[in-house]
Amino acid sequence: MDILINNAGLTLGKPAEKVTEQDRYRVMDINLKGTFFMAQAAGREMIARGGGNIVNIASTNYKKRRREYRDVKYGKRI
Repeated sequence: MDILINNAGLTLGKPAEKVTEQDRYRVMDINLKGTFFMAQAAGREMIARGGGNIVNIASTNYKKRRREYRDVKYGKRI
């Protein structure tokens, strides 16, 4: 593997007052944990092969999106 483009993302499309704890964990699992663990797996392969590139894509629209989407997309920037 030479390059990984991490671009998975999920938003719920429902009002915050209707978001359940399970919904919130689903968004966090896909948008943050998925990004980390995919990069980790790819990174291991890249290290074994002598290098590679990982690109994590985070939306620049996070300020306009629903809170659950915005929080995890901002988390990718840090």
